[in-house]
Amino acid sequence: MRSQRMMQFLMQRFAARGSPLDQAVDSEFDDVLIIGTKKRGPCQAVHRLSTTVAVDPGDILILASDDFYPRPGWDAWVLNHFEKFDGALMVNDGLQTAPILTIPILTYNCFMALNRVLNHPSYHCCRADVELFDNLFELGMIKNLRRNPVMFEHRHYSAGKREKDENDTYALKKLPEDRKTYVRRMKMSLDKRLNHGIG
Repeated sequence: MRSQRMMQFLMQRFAARGSPLDQAVDSEFDDVLIIGTKKRGPCQAVHRLSTTVAVDPGDILILASDDFYPRPGWDAWVLNHFEKFDGALMVNDGLQTAPILTIPILTYNCFMALNRVLNHPSYHCCRADVELFDNLFELGMIKNLRRNPVMFEHRHYSAGKREKDENDTYALKKLPEDRKTYVRRMKMSLDKRLNHGIG
């Protein structure tokens, strides 16, 4: 069995609301990192962290925002899926049907295969998760679990599950720019997309 140690990247894009995910992780794991900025979007903060964080073989990394609510037994469920698979999980979050990783859950080897690029700093808020899916798909390191029951519920404002806040407004403002960035970057090879210095 893989290491029971799990590393959690908590992407605090919104005001700290103390969601059950925050509480579950705080009470169960030592490796909790809360990152993000209120007015610049999460991508640059995620990039800074992912390029510097200490990780060990056997670690499982989870990049979550504070509007995710896990179901009981989520940790055992995650570990079970990595028993015979080394890569990233695309889970059913109760919201997305498009090829996008709203809550990336990946192994150490997968993180290294991505050259630690989870959110490229060229993005502000949006489309970095779409590029992440595309990169993982090209690497052949993604497991589609969308047909499984919801284990991590995404309570997004677009589904009426919470109020829209200033960070959502900022993301919508930057969405056209992020879309252009995505189109431009997807014309690059995978090797170039996984280079931290190439925008």
